[in-house]
Amino acid sequence: MKLKKAIILILILIMTISISSISYAKYVFEYTKKAVEISIDRTSPIATINSEIIEITNTNTGYENYASKKHEITIKVKIEFDDGIINKLTDFEILVGENEGCYTKETKIFESGENYIIYEIKLTNITENGQLILKIPQGSFEDSVGNKMSEKTLDTGIKIDNIPPKLEFSQENLEDGKVLAKITSNEEIRKIDGWDIDESQTLISKEFESDIKYKKMVKDFAGNSSTADIDVKNATYLGFEFIGYISDTGWVEPENNVIGIISTENAYKIESLAFRTGDKIDKDYLRMSAYITTYWGKGYNAKDPITGTIYTHGYNPTAGYKTMQNSELVTINSKQFVQVGGQGMNCYGRTDIDGNNPIPLDIATQYLYGIVSTRLALKDNTKNTIIYQLYFANQGWIETAKNGEELNLSFKNSIQGIRIAIIPTSEIKDVKQLWDQNIGKHSLE
Repeated sequence: MKLKKAIILILILIMTISISSISYAKYVFEYTKKAVEISIDRTSPIATINSEIIEITNTNTGYENYASKKHEITIKVKIEFDDGIINKLTDFEILVGENEGCYTKETKIFESGENYIIYEIKLTNITENGQLILKIPQGSFEDSVGNKMSEKTLDTGIKIDNIPPKLEFSQENLEDGKVLAKITSNEEIRKIDGWDIDESQTLISKEFESDIKYKKMVKDFAGNSSTADIDVKNATYLGFEFIGYISDTGWVEPENNVIGIISTENAYKIESLAFRTGDKIDKDYLRMSAYITTYWGKGYNAKDPITGTIYTHGYNPTAGYKTMQNSELVTINSKQFVQVGGQGMNCYGRTDIDGNNPIPLDIATQYLYGIVSTRLALKDNTKNTIIYQLYFANQGWIETAKNGEELNLSFKNSIQGIRIAIIPTSEIKDVKQLWDQNIGKHSLE
């Protein structure tokens, strides 16, 4: 009985506790306060790893800010960091302008230390055009906590140019008879010795005192070259003219500075040369000497039947040069000239000065005689140079000579063609190079 009462009492107590824990209310109030905010960024941080170009060399000496495919460019790039670094560099990217360049590249670690790496990149045969840019791809390097280096572009300061300049020749006739030759380019060009260049560096100019036709090489800053066709006409300052007497043909004026019949079939010889200069220069400015072979041989003289000029077998004059100052001038085509040699020395029946030894017909038809050697010089070649070249039908053109150098094939072969020009001394290399391209040939290019 007592046990039963105890159980009932416990049940009543449990029910009383359960009923008292239930609460009813019309309104519920809630209050919260932010204690900590956590932001989660699943992307890797960008590392503060420094990179810079510390040295550039360019084989385009004197114009190191420009290059073409002919040049080698060496770039040293320093990668610098504070903490440990993980090198994940695959390769540097090379841009020319905005595009991936076409080139030959060698990359190596030049030097490394505790907190830096220096790379050396050699570039050759870059065939594109534009500004040369070095690009380090993103993620190429990481620091010790996994921060990745951002993409970096480094301007080398070098412009790649593989396009030759476009050139145009023009001339301005000056009042004193000189000609101002001009070469205009579509881009900046290098200064050329002996030529003036304007502020834009796209126009070069030079004065000429006599006519000449040749080619002039011009380079842009990157070293690309083009050739300008120089064709100076009507330059009369020197008043220089020369003519030649060709067997059975007569006196001939030059064309493109050339007198003669340029052909392997030609047997005619140049029997006489004549020249003149103008009043603006000294009478002894231009000087000529020639060695002449004749039918009558050494020690005999002959006389030009028209002009009266006396010439000898051998050097004319026997020593030194003929000039307009020391020679008796002759009239040819209504102008006064200095003459070397004489007309008709291959003419049938022609005699020496004393009327002896007439030339036989079989000898005359072989055209054996004439000028075999020449020497031409100027009083002063500081400003101008005289250049000359001889032609022989059995040999072609031979190497050019200048400023008093004696020029011949042998003392038995008479010339069949000659070309002469008085040019600025600065241009001698270009003109000689062009003329010598015809050595052994039977034409002019």
